[in-house]
Amino acid sequence: VLSGDLMVKHSTRGQTSFLTINPGVELRFEPGARIHVGYYSCYGAIYAVGTTSSPIIFTSNADNPAPGDWRGVWFANETNDENTVIENCIFEYGGSGNSANIYIDSACPTIRYNKIRKSSYAGIYIKNPAATNSILDCNEIIENKLGILLEGNVTPQIKGNELFQNTDYGISN
Repeated sequence: VLSGDLMVKHSTRGQTSFLTINPGVELRFEPGARIHVGYYSCYGAIYAVGTTSSPIIFTSNADNPAPGDWRGVWFANETNDENTVIENCIFEYGGSGNSANIYIDSACPTIRYNKIRKSSYAGIYIKNPAATNSILDCNEIIENKLGILLEGNVTPQIKGNELFQNTDYGISN
């Protein structure tokens, strides 16, 4: 159970810290908690690759979970893009503070084969042109306010995703 921010960053500028999350792991978050990857020239990477039978779950720690229970996973500019892969995971009940289950700010992670659902705002929020090479491939993005929110002339690679039952828009630019 995470009760605050988990910062995935190296303590030395220009270096990268790596977080590997194994298949079947369930990460539970208290209100206001999030994972933040990269910070002020200190790089970070997450390798979270589950399987179809043993996904990695990012979810609320509440007894009765609701959208917005926790903040989400934030990929900053200092994300080590080539080593950051999110695959066969479930993201749910994040998005507090008008954010998203997955928030990408000037980073280019690979996000594929995931279920991204029940965010209080966006399932995935991508901003800044530096995030143009983000890869969103074959995700199921459902039951959010916005499925994918794009801001600031960003044009990520979006292909093969299923977007449905998002209350406002599937994709908003």
